[in-house]
Amino acid sequence: MELSYYQQGIDQNDMFILEEMRQVFERNTDNYKSFATTTQEILNPNWQSINLNVKNHDWETILSNLHAAAAKITVKTVNGGSADVLNYFDEPKGVSVIVVGGDKLSRGLTLEGLSISYYLRASKMYDTLMQMGRWFGYRKGYVDLCRLFTSDLINEWYCHIALASNELREEFIYMKDVAGATPKDFALKVRTHPNLLQITAANKMRKAITMKFTFSGHLVQTYLLRKDRYSIQENLKNSEYFINQLNMPEKIDKHKILWRTHNVEQVISFLSAFRVHPNLMKANPQNLVNYIRLQCQVGELTEWVVAMPLIDKGESKTFPFKIGDKCRDVQLIKRAHQDNIKKNNSEDCYFVNRGNLLSPSDEFFDLDITDFKGLTGKKVRENQSLRPSKRALLLLYPLNPKGIVEEKDLPIMGIAISFPKSTNPNGVEYAVHEQLLDRFNYDDDLENEDYDYET
Repeated sequence: MELSYYQQGIDQNDMFILEEMRQVFERNTDNYKSFATTTQEILNPNWQSINLNVKNHDWETILSNLHAAAAKITVKTVNGGSADVLNYFDEPKGVSVIVVGGDKLSRGLTLEGLSISYYLRASKMYDTLMQMGRWFGYRKGYVDLCRLFTSDLINEWYCHIALASNELREEFIYMKDVAGATPKDFALKVRTHPNLLQITAANKMRKAITMKFTFSGHLVQTYLLRKDRYSIQENLKNSEYFINQLNMPEKIDKHKILWRTHNVEQVISFLSAFRVHPNLMKANPQNLVNYIRLQCQVGELTEWVVAMPLIDKGESKTFPFKIGDKCRDVQLIKRAHQDNIKKNNSEDCYFVNRGNLLSPSDEFFDLDITDFKGLTGKKVRENQSLRPSKRALLLLYPLNPKGIVEEKDLPIMGIAISFPKSTNPNGVEYAVHEQLLDRFNYDDDLENEDYDYET
């Protein structure tokens, strides 16, 4: 038996076995990092958040304790038909054991002080795999000893599940802290796996529909906005902070104020904090952020044009925005409120009439052309020579609150993003309950360019 071979070798001071042990402790190879190196890295100040009383030991200290530690190790089989049970209460001085098992071990048995795992058993379902990842009962001072040996495939599966779990957790955080909604009002989704993995058993997924999120060549607008005072204040504060983080405006004329930035994280931070009505899933900031991050990985959406449309309507209400190092009175844009929307509560939301924040020419703000005859926003988004895949247009709309809310001192901020057509339209697939599918329909292209947006 392999365990007996090493125990006897250590007991007899076999030089070859002791040298093998020393190399495991001290020597790094191309695919293995030694315990000594791992401990030293965790002691680095950059890792203080996980430095749980870890101490560095030299080989001589390890060697002097090696026989006593190895001699008490036993092997136990723990599975559904096994008589062996791990009973920590019967061993006041602790248990040193190698545990071998199947179902019972893989479905959530926590092993106290576990340090090394060899894990080859897999499942093709998210929920089962997550149950199988609950073995480690960490103790302070031992985190540097933990090792997990598994296959590349299982590692890839767990990385995907971690990504899907983090996205869902972010959805819950956004739902509670930003949207201020409950699961009853908010449509949640779960990222699917492109190959073998399933979210859960098929009988639990009867009502789920798979859909792919890609904003390639699409126009996204926040035409459904929250009317509560807190949301209005937060969106305004977020917008003012964002434009003041940008460089000085590249252009200010009678139609717009325009900035350019290659700092995608500024855009992501702005979108992540923007409060959209929970019923408007087609403009859900988390979906937008996930798509932007995905496209940045292939060199797209790395350049952003940010613009705030300007109007000249005589007596129109103004609001002072800090633009660069100056304060500018910006006339607020009037968009009518549409009340007869059955599936949206008009008492708590501002539904922009016909669902259009934009005036048709707003999508041309980043173009260096003067003849717009025959041009539409859709044509711009789908033409790489006009809107290359690396450049997106983000529009900020300070909307006139008159007739929308009682306190009319602050503008209601709306946003729109004109996404270019992607040359690498990866997209992300999600599972969504079939009754919520209509909330994710995000095709908001303007069709009627002659519409009078002021009415």
